[in-house]
This record gives sequence, C-alpha cells and structure tokens, in this order.
Amino acid sequence: MPKSQLYLQTREHILKLIRQIQPGEQLPSEASLSQRLGVSRNTIRDALMSLEQDGIVVRRHGIGTFVAASPHHLRTSLNRILPIPELITASGFKHKIRDLKIGTLVGPSEAHQLLGVPPTEKLASVTLLHLADTRPAVYITYWLHPTLRADQVRWDKFDGHMQNFLERYFHLRIHRSYVRIHAVKATRELAAKLRVKPSSPLLKLTHVAYTLSGQAVYCSTSYQDSELLEVTVVRQRK
Repeated sequence: MPKSQLYLQTREHILKLIRQIQPGEQLPSEASLSQRLGVSRNTIRDALMSLEQDGIVVRRHGIGTFVAASPHHLRTSLNRILPIPELITASGFKHKIRDLKIGTLVGPSEAHQLLGVPPTEKLASVTLLHLADTRPAVYITYWLHPTLRADQVRWDKFDGHMQNFLERYFHLRIHRSYVRIHAVKATRELAAKLRVKPSSPLLKLTHVAYTLSGQAVYCSTSYQDSELLEVTVVRQRK
C-alpha cells in the first residue's frame, strides 16, 4: 500500500477512536496505537501530527496525546483543507445534510471555466446544506463535469463527502484539489440558509478537484458563517 494511503487510513482510524471518547481524555500511546492498527510508529506519529495541526488533538511532550476540548467552532488548518463532513465531526459536532437538490442546468461562467466546458453546455448540479448538530454550517453547490453522468448515481446514498462518493461510483482517483478562500457579504438567500443577518460576513470557498492527468472533474462553491469557522496555520522550520 502506498505510504500516503496508509497514512490517511491511519488518520481515519484514529479519528474513529476519537469519536468514541470524551474531549480531554487521553489517547492510547503511540506504541499501543501502532500495535492495534498494525502500522509503524512513524505512521502513527505523522497522523497524530496532522490531527494536532487541525486542532483535533493536543500533544503534551512526555505525557501523551489528548482529545482537544469540546469546541464552539469548526476548526480547520490552512495547511490541509478537510472534507466538510470530516471537518464537522472532527470538531466535535454531529454532521447531517439537509435540502439536497440534484439538477441539470447551465452553470455560472466560473464553473464552466474551471471545468473547461463550453458556456452553453448543461452541467449536473448538487446543492445541499451541511449541519453541525442543528446549526447550519456550510451551504454548498457542486458542479460535475459532463463526463460524470449524474443520472447513474444513487444520490439517496450520498453522505455529503463528494470526493469519496464520486471516486466510488466512477472508479476515478482525485489527485489534487485547488481551494480559493475569500470574504463576502451574505445575500438575503444565503442569510436565510445559514441563519445569519443579511450582509453578515461569510467565507466563500471555491474548490476544484483534478485527476492525475490534470482533468477537472468537479468544482464547488460553498459559504459558511465566518464566526463559526476557526482557521489555524502551522509553520515549521526546516
């Protein structure tokens, strides 16, 4: 198994363990996790370092690793953008999706440009609202490249994790993603979706996913309350 895939699987296993224990509790030692998951201590250490950078665990030198205190924010790091369902659950909230809508229409010009599709061609769109517990967290619209036939997909099985979902259905592999973040003001429609006041500050994330060959397979535009998201940056000297 490739090292990168092993690291990601190890991180996911540790996340599942974290969801079973309370904030502030100590995780098993690196040696114990290594034996339990059947991977090297270096792989465990890399996964824990990633979780620390995302604010999910706290590592105390000479003592151990602890689940971070229960947050009031969605915590993420600019070093690594988490998928929305994982971001919500890793931040200590229960994730749900609501208002899932599937359609086919001519998208915004930006979506056509990102996907390299003629501006008159119709695209499959997927719109939904992610909830953190009962609070609206992220309102997002995905646009799929026409080569991905949305009518072949069982959308009733969609869990909100678009990358995993498309990889499973279309047997493709997302190699890299590009994300652009900037601040906008809430329109009346967005304010109603996210339960904020009109003109409140929101964070807009524009995301495009590529295969190894450089083909853009989907893009998305999401909006979230800037007061809900807490972003960290970890800088390390080499």
